Amino acid sequence: MRAVSIASDFTFPLADKPGALAGLAARLRAADVNLLAIRALPEDGGEFAIIGCVPESADQFREFAESAGLAVTEQPVVWVEGVDETGALRHILEQVARAGVNLSSIEAVSFAGRYGAVLRVEPAHWPRAMAAVQGTLEASPPPPESSGDR
Repeated sequence: MRAVSIASDFTFPLADKPGALAGLAARLRAADVNLLAIRALPEDGGEFAIIGCVPESADQFREFAESAGLAVTEQPVVWVEGVDETGALRHILEQVARAGVNLSSIEAVSFAGRYGAVLRVEPAHWPRAMAAVQGTLEASPPPPESSGDR
Protein backbone atom coordinates (compact mmCIF):
# COMPACT_ATOMS: atom_id res chain seq x y z
CA MET A 1 0.00 0.00 0.00
CA ARG A 2 1.32 3.42 -0.88
CA ALA A 3 0.25 6.98 -0.22
CA VAL A 4 0.56 9.62 -2.94
CA SER A 5 0.17 13.35 -2.51
CA ILE A 6 1.27 16.71 -3.85
CA ALA A 7 3.84 18.28 -1.56
CA SER A 8 5.94 21.44 -1.76
CA ASP A 9 9.68 21.51 -2.31
CA PHE A 10 11.34 24.66 -0.97
CA THR A 11 14.83 25.53 -2.20
CA PHE A 12 17.12 28.23 -0.86
CA PRO A 13 20.82 29.04 -0.47
CA LEU A 14 22.65 28.35 2.77
CA ALA A 15 26.24 29.20 3.67
CA ASP A 16 28.52 26.31 2.70
CA LYS A 17 30.48 26.00 5.96
CA PRO A 18 30.73 23.52 8.82
CA GLY A 19 27.68 23.62 11.09
CA ALA A 20 25.37 25.59 8.76
CA LEU A 21 23.12 22.62 8.05
CA ALA A 22 23.14 21.57 11.72
CA GLY A 23 22.10 25.11 12.62
CA LEU A 24 19.25 24.98 10.12
CA ALA A 25 18.13 21.62 11.56
CA ALA A 26 18.13 23.10 15.06
CA ARG A 27 16.01 26.08 13.91
CA LEU A 28 13.58 23.73 12.14
CA ARG A 29 13.29 21.66 15.31
CA ALA A 30 12.70 24.75 17.46
CA ALA A 31 9.92 25.79 15.05
CA ASP A 32 8.49 22.22 15.18
CA VAL A 33 8.84 21.85 11.38
CA ASN A 34 9.00 18.20 10.34
CA LEU A 35 10.57 17.30 6.98
CA LEU A 36 9.70 14.45 4.67
CA ALA A 37 12.92 15.02 2.71
CA ILE A 38 15.96 17.28 2.63
CA ARG A 39 18.86 17.59 0.23
CA ALA A 40 21.96 19.79 0.10
CA LEU A 41 23.94 20.32 -3.07
CA PRO A 42 27.05 22.44 -3.54
CA GLU A 43 26.77 25.52 -5.69
CA ASP A 44 29.60 26.56 -7.98
CA GLY A 45 31.99 28.86 -6.18
CA GLY A 46 31.76 27.09 -2.83
CA GLU A 47 30.22 30.00 -0.89
CA PHE A 48 26.71 28.57 -0.71
CA ALA A 49 24.95 25.23 -0.85
CA ILE A 50 21.47 24.85 -2.31
CA ILE A 51 19.12 23.29 0.23
CA GLY A 52 15.87 21.60 -0.73
CA CYS A 53 13.24 20.78 1.90
CA VAL A 54 9.98 18.89 1.48
CA PRO A 55 8.07 19.54 4.72
CA GLU A 56 5.02 17.74 6.09
CA SER A 57 3.26 21.13 6.23
CA ALA A 58 3.99 23.68 3.50
CA ASP A 59 2.16 26.41 5.44
CA GLN A 60 4.29 25.78 8.52
CA PHE A 61 7.49 25.85 6.45
CA ARG A 62 6.44 29.10 4.73
CA GLU A 63 5.98 30.70 8.16
CA PHE A 64 9.37 29.38 9.28
CA ALA A 65 11.10 30.63 6.12
CA GLU A 66 9.60 34.08 6.49
CA SER A 67 10.58 34.34 10.17
CA ALA A 68 14.09 33.05 9.38
CA GLY A 69 14.52 35.49 6.48
CA LEU A 70 15.08 32.69 3.96
CA ALA A 71 14.58 33.56 0.29
CA VAL A 72 12.81 30.36 -0.78
CA THR A 73 11.51 29.12 -4.09
CA GLU A 74 8.55 26.74 -3.86
CA GLN A 75 7.73 24.02 -6.38
CA PRO A 76 5.04 21.34 -6.12
CA VAL A 77 6.30 17.75 -6.24
CA VAL A 78 4.68 14.33 -6.10
CA TRP A 79 5.38 12.61 -2.76
CA VAL A 80 5.06 8.82 -2.65
CA GLU A 81 5.55 6.64 0.42
CA GLY A 82 4.85 3.06 1.27
CA VAL A 83 6.05 -0.32 2.44
CA ASP A 84 9.44 -1.15 0.99
CA GLU A 85 9.49 -4.33 -1.05
CA THR A 86 11.57 -5.46 -3.97
CA GLY A 87 10.48 -3.64 -7.12
CA ALA A 88 8.37 -0.94 -5.40
CA LEU A 89 10.23 1.95 -7.08
CA ARG A 90 10.44 0.09 -10.39
CA HIS A 91 6.66 -0.27 -10.39
CA ILE A 92 6.18 3.47 -9.79
CA LEU A 93 8.65 4.35 -12.54
CA GLU A 94 6.93 2.00 -14.98
CA GLN A 95 3.52 3.55 -14.21
CA VAL A 96 4.89 7.04 -14.80
CA ALA A 97 6.58 5.94 -18.05
CA ARG A 98 3.39 4.27 -19.35
CA ALA A 99 1.56 7.55 -18.68
CA GLY A 100 4.03 9.33 -20.97
CA VAL A 101 5.29 11.54 -18.14
CA ASN A 102 8.96 12.47 -18.07
CA LEU A 103 10.51 12.90 -14.63
CA SER A 104 12.63 16.02 -14.20
CA SER A 105 14.29 14.38 -11.19
CA ILE A 106 13.69 11.85 -8.45
CA GLU A 107 14.95 11.25 -4.92
CA ALA A 108 14.11 8.05 -3.08
CA VAL A 109 15.14 6.42 0.17
CA SER A 110 14.25 3.28 2.07
CA PHE A 111 14.58 2.77 5.81
CA ALA A 112 13.16 0.29 8.31
CA GLY A 113 10.80 -1.32 5.81
CA ARG A 114 9.35 1.93 4.42
CA TYR A 115 10.26 4.09 1.42
CA GLY A 116 9.69 7.67 0.37
CA ALA A 117 10.20 9.26 -3.02
CA VAL A 118 10.01 12.81 -4.35
CA LEU A 119 9.09 12.96 -8.05
CA ARG A 120 9.57 16.20 -9.95
CA VAL A 121 7.60 16.66 -13.16
CA GLU A 122 6.63 19.58 -15.38
CA PRO A 123 3.53 21.36 -13.97
CA ALA A 124 1.38 20.35 -16.95
CA HIS A 125 2.09 16.69 -16.11
CA TRP A 126 1.18 16.69 -12.38
CA PRO A 127 -2.37 15.35 -12.87
CA ARG A 128 -1.14 12.51 -15.11
CA ALA A 129 1.76 11.68 -12.81
CA MET A 130 -0.53 11.59 -9.78
CA ALA A 131 -3.13 9.46 -11.56
CA ALA A 132 -0.43 7.09 -12.86
CA VAL A 133 1.15 6.58 -9.44
CA GLN A 134 -2.26 6.20 -7.78
CA GLY A 135 -3.28 3.66 -10.42
CA THR A 136 -6.29 5.71 -11.54
CA LEU A 137 -5.03 6.82 -14.95
CA GLU A 138 -7.60 6.35 -17.70
CA ALA A 139 -6.40 5.45 -21.17
CA SER A 140 -5.80 8.79 -22.89
CA PRO A 141 -2.87 10.34 -24.69
CA PRO A 142 -0.29 12.24 -22.65
CA PRO A 143 -0.19 16.04 -22.93
CA PRO A 144 2.04 17.49 -25.65
CA GLU A 145 5.72 17.75 -24.82
CA SER A 146 6.87 21.13 -23.59
CA SER A 147 10.26 22.55 -24.41
CA GLY A 148 11.23 22.26 -20.71
CA ASP A 149 10.96 18.45 -20.65
CA ARG A 150 14.13 16.42 -20.46
